[in-house]
Amino acid sequence: METLIGALGLILSLILLWTGWQRLEFNSFQKTLLSVFELAVLIISVVTLGRPGIGIFLGVNVVAALVWSAILAAKKQSILVDASVQSTDMSVEEADEIWHWMKKQKAFAVMRPLRRGELIGALAGQARSPAEIRPMAVAVAQLSVIFDCDAIKLAPRFDQLLRLYGKRATESEEVADMLVTATKQSATTFEDMLVAMTIAGGGSDEEGDMSEGSRGAQAA
Repeated sequence: METLIGALGLILSLILLWTGWQRLEFNSFQKTLLSVFELAVLIISVVTLGRPGIGIFLGVNVVAALVWSAILAAKKQSILVDASVQSTDMSVEEADEIWHWMKKQKAFAVMRPLRRGELIGALAGQARSPAEIRPMAVAVAQLSVIFDCDAIKLAPRFDQLLRLYGKRATESEEVADMLVTATKQSATTFEDMLVAMTIAGGGSDEEGDMSEGSRGAQAA
């Protein structure tokens, strides 16, 4: 009976961790202490149960990983379908090709898989073709990393900047370099520089804050 209760407790703990109902957090002393305690209890449960405990631990994690992978794949497909709907001339297959291409590019290394799909959708929504989306996505991803801003919110504003200055999508890297240089040489933030260049080009900026952590990270 004790073994059965211990096994059920271990299974429940692993399920709670995978579903997010129980989180391991280390952003404060109290939460770190609690998280370490929870991990210790989990390890003790596995050791106490012996081989059955190891089997349960491996089995639950494998099943959870498979289920989670299936959920992510379904979400990704839904995002890409939506991107193709927003686009004027991009199929779901073409959106998927771009997504797989992104996996091999260093510019998207820190971007989560679903966010890559959302970036494709954000650019597709600006009436950009698959050929235009690729260079623009690279430039937007690089700027989002350099200045710690939201790539999805930056995408339409970057598109607007290209159009205002009569730049082709293939010139995205050149425009991104111009933004980086201008921001570094000024005493303003990246977001303020983006607004200034947009207005100087004859446009208006109504997109609002696009920061992820802090607003418009200051260039060093």
